Amino acid sequence: MPIGGLAERVKQELDAIQAGLLKAALERREANSLRGPSSKQEFIDFLENDGGFVYAGFCGDPVVEQEIKEATKATIRCIPNPEFRSPTAPTTCIWTGRPATLEAIWARAY
Repeated sequence: MPIGGLAERVKQELDAIQAGLLKAALERREANSLRGPSSKQEFIDFLENDGGFVYAGFCGDPVVEQEIKEATKATIRCIPNPEFRSPTAPTTCIWTGRPATLEAIWARAY
């Protein structure tokens, strides 16, 4: 390769590597996540069997958060920024059925 175009070529290759790593990471995250569980039981089953992250509606009540932790050993890992939220925002709390005030990402610590 001629020295004249080396810097641009290296930049292109590094950009392609970075894009590939990001794509693989996003695919791995989604393969290990459950978005919008249809029921409380699906939420529990996923955490007990598959593990990973569950994106679900949450009413924001600390008492409910503690109930979920006691029943499933899962805690809120984060409240996702808009770019990471599910395409359709949850409208009900996965645990109580009350209106959801936010989407939370739940998981167990291992």
